[in-house]
Amino acid sequence: MSVRFGLAIENFTSAEKAPDLQHLVEYSKRAEELGYTSLWAWDHLFLGSKQPFPQLEALTTLAVLAANTSTVTLGTGILVLPIRDPALLAKTAATIQDFSHGRLCLGVAAGWYEREFDATGTQFKGRGQIFERTLEICKQLWTEDEVTGDWDDLSFRRVRMLPKPQPRPGLLIGGYVD
Repeated sequence: MSVRFGLAIENFTSAEKAPDLQHLVEYSKRAEELGYTSLWAWDHLFLGSKQPFPQLEALTTLAVLAANTSTVTLGTGILVLPIRDPALLAKTAATIQDFSHGRLCLGVAAGWYEREFDATGTQFKGRGQIFERTLEICKQLWTEDEVTGDWDDLSFRRVRMLPKPQPRPGLLIGGYVD
């Protein structure tokens, strides 16, 4: 068994400074040169009120890193799944997976920061069920020839998402929720 090492990237910083995308690109290139096997972006839309934490959006950041690296796995640690639109998330992830030649790994969870749920019109108390729904829709869009079904207020009628990600993005499920 071999040991692999990954790094969290600094797309999420303290209030005293802002994330620097050019620095992240150079950091990621160097990490790859040194033999690190994965880079992980944090996900929140916003965090903190009295002391906010500047943060670059995780999937967009990983898309930029995909263009500037060639071997490292690019992951989210973790993506707050319930506040994401499932069709848009599936398409975005499939595009990054294609562009990165299969290097995307989505770490996903139900989330905990209630203010993000309020701001996106997502029920905080139902986040576990919304998590499961979003994951199911993404997986179907990534793997099925055609998707038809109703999930809460979402309706899919003979939807075909192309191109399909090859392979489907890796998934890690984390977090805690009732």
